[in-house]
Amino acid sequence: MTFAFLRSYDSRYFIGAIVSGLLLSMAFPPLEYNSLAWVAFIPLLFVLKEMPLRQAFGWGWLSGLAFWMLSVAWLLRLAITGTNILVALSAWFSLSAYCALYTGAFSFVAAFIWQMIGVDRQWRNIWLVLILPAVWVGFEYLRSTLFTGFAWNALGICQYRQLPIIQVAEFGGVYVVSALLMMGNTALMLIGIRFYAMFRRDTNIRKLNVELMILLVFLSACMWKYFEVRKLVSLNENKCSFVRIASVQPNIPQYKKWPLQYEKEIYTRLREQTLPAIAAMPDLIVWPETVVPSLVKRDPECSAFVSDLAGLGVPILVGSLDCEITADRDVFYNSSILIMTNGTVAGQYNKRHLVLFGEYLPFEHTFKFIQKMAPLGYSCTPGTTSTVFRLEKKGIKFSALICFEDTVASLARESVRNGARLLINQTNDAWFDGSSAHVQHMAHCVFRCIENRVPAIRSANTGVTCFIDTLGRLDILEKNGMHREFADYVTGKIQIPPDDMRLTVYTLFGDLPFAVPCGIAAVFLLGWAVLTVKKCDV
Repeated sequence: MTFAFLRSYDSRYFIGAIVSGLLLSMAFPPLEYNSLAWVAFIPLLFVLKEMPLRQAFGWGWLSGLAFWMLSVAWLLRLAITGTNILVALSAWFSLSAYCALYTGAFSFVAAFIWQMIGVDRQWRNIWLVLILPAVWVGFEYLRSTLFTGFAWNALGICQYRQLPIIQVAEFGGVYVVSALLMMGNTALMLIGIRFYAMFRRDTNIRKLNVELMILLVFLSACMWKYFEVRKLVSLNENKCSFVRIASVQPNIPQYKKWPLQYEKEIYTRLREQTLPAIAAMPDLIVWPETVVPSLVKRDPECSAFVSDLAGLGVPILVGSLDCEITADRDVFYNSSILIMTNGTVAGQYNKRHLVLFGEYLPFEHTFKFIQKMAPLGYSCTPGTTSTVFRLEKKGIKFSALICFEDTVASLARESVRNGARLLINQTNDAWFDGSSAHVQHMAHCVFRCIENRVPAIRSANTGVTCFIDTLGRLDILEKNGMHREFADYVTGKIQIPPDDMRLTVYTLFGDLPFAVPCGIAAVFLLGWAVLTVKKCDV
């Protein structure tokens, strides 16, 4: 079944699959033609309508492959910054092929639903407009959770600048926005089919009302939610506290991160950006992930450097590796460490969601050759708990999300449930300089703010450094029209929600009310479709 599409090539299916993949990739950074996401699936859905069921998975997989190979092409930058071209190519294709499996599964189920329901009866179309979005969300959720999960570029992420649309994320996360987009694709395709039938068979145009009505109702709800939230934000300003925070972007190239000959240069860059930031009198200064060239808690020189700067009157949240020496081996952590003005450590968070092959290697102690693939030369150990830091001067509670942890919605949600009212993302995207990874990464953090209605700060080594408010509005550090690959700092006044803020539906319940049932339904329908194909083979 999987490769049946290769044995019965049809140019219509090929064009539909590839065009959908290309259009969808254009909706994401770097191009960001986000309106295309409302129509990108129409070519694929149209050919699925008449495609033999056993071919649907393969053509859907091909469509997903086209999207993912363009979407994560920034992995090829690792050939320059972290590994060799063979490993980079393998990672690029393997990840793309894996993620495309979920598009293939969706296409297989969608073709099955087409055959079950058809498009000839008006009220059956309502089920298509509702079921296909749920199936898409189900497989998107599975991709984000299975095998530690890869939550990158969920469909709704491409709408991160469309503030009225994405406010509904507080109810069910980015998956609600993904569902709206798939609903739009399905409704518009059905409307197109109706128009075509109208001109061929004089079909009454009033039959268009149901599909269009469903879509307009949901979009109207999004607009209403946006203006309601804006009103609430305005009314609650008196209850909020404010904090001034400076975020530093030192712009240290990846090849200079660890060699000893660049250690002095790194300290100089950090000092040059931090001193003027201190002069602005913020309440906290944030440095990016693993920005110091040594272990701030273990290396006296590194510790003295940070303590001297913090001693000028402003605490510093430092991204640094940390190490615990045990009888068996040294245990490394990717950490966020708060250094107070007296040089003491006021708190530490160890990254929990590590990047496969970037920060840890599976079976490295069994297969020693795997260690040669590690960019760091060793594996980090995941942390076990969420940390809520506290600025005593202002009483502000915040949590750190390191690197790609801001793509994992459950980590941000847990931090807010534990009392954090500000999220800080410390990241080093220098691995992918010159690519769209920086902006794609930032887009995920927008949704963490809306889902939990808390602000966020991003401190990125080479960009994108920014502030994000509870509505998802961005204030990006820019220089000469550029927002990455330059050294600078930015200071902002952040509005912090009160400790007794009303928690959102998503903060309280996470994916349980929406994405989880969609995932269960998707698996059920997939199994049903597979059994149907097997019965046809008997």
